[in-house]
Amino acid sequence: MERGRSKGPQYRTVTALADALALEGDARKQLIELARDGRLRDYWTRPAGVCELPRLVDDFTGRAAELVWVSELAYAESSQGAGVVGLITGPGGTGKTTLAVRAAHMLRPSFPGGAFFLDLFGMSQRPMAAGDALRLLRRALDEAAGPACRAAEMFKTLGDIDSYVQCLSLIGLCRADEGRYSEALDYFGKTLALIDDEESGMTPAIAAQSRPYALFRIGKCLGALGRRTEAITTLTEAVGFMEALHPNFRQAEALESLAGLLAQEGRTGESRRTYARAAQVFKAIDDAEAGSRCDALAAP
Repeated sequence: MERGRSKGPQYRTVTALADALALEGDARKQLIELARDGRLRDYWTRPAGVCELPRLVDDFTGRAAELVWVSELAYAESSQGAGVVGLITGPGGTGKTTLAVRAAHMLRPSFPGGAFFLDLFGMSQRPMAAGDALRLLRRALDEAAGPACRAAEMFKTLGDIDSYVQCLSLIGLCRADEGRYSEALDYFGKTLALIDDEESGMTPAIAAQSRPYALFRIGKCLGALGRRTEAITTLTEAVGFMEALHPNFRQAEALESLAGLLAQEGRTGESRRTYARAAQVFKAIDDAEAGSRCDALAAP
């Protein structure tokens, strides 16, 4: 609060202050509610900058080893199709968020698709619900389309085709999220053309890793446009590539989407087998609810 980075104190700071003041009953409740209102003020109605990274702290010092660790984690080669997660823990007030924000700013140039900050209010009595968090991130992706277009042109000019393809994919995702599936299909088609072109300049390993997901996105758009036969062919190809990868949500979603399209085409047996496989992948990634849903659809 002293640095202007927050409009309200953490919940446990307020309760500690209330304890020190021996506040009870309505007085204690009023203090806690006023502090919470200050922290959440205008959070849900910000017109722009959704999930923007907070500004850097000018007097940040130390933490060199931790920053190296985050950097190595971000650039480490993970299993194809799998991301990486870093967990920073420690007592309150030791600079966990400050470290994370510093690392995010440091790594941001290497991730043209976006770098987002999401405060889940974990120390609050009312943490952010998962659905609200997802909606905020979707809004942030929508807002990223404009900068992504500019970044795409810059990377294309510089000859950084890996980053160029990443930006095209982000723009396509934004268009699909807006329901503009024909435009999204154009962007995803461009990414696939570059991925399949050995002379495009893409790093071969990145091209190989990106191909299944480009096919998946194209298949989803084709399905949304009512072009079921093409969608089934494309999603089948995507699923075939994904079988060689570590189980992940996109693989499960691709299988479930394919199963639904097969059912619409009256290919019941194939649909049930695909739902059964989707259930297996969902369970492998600990999504029991989706696994049960697909199991039910796979049953005769």
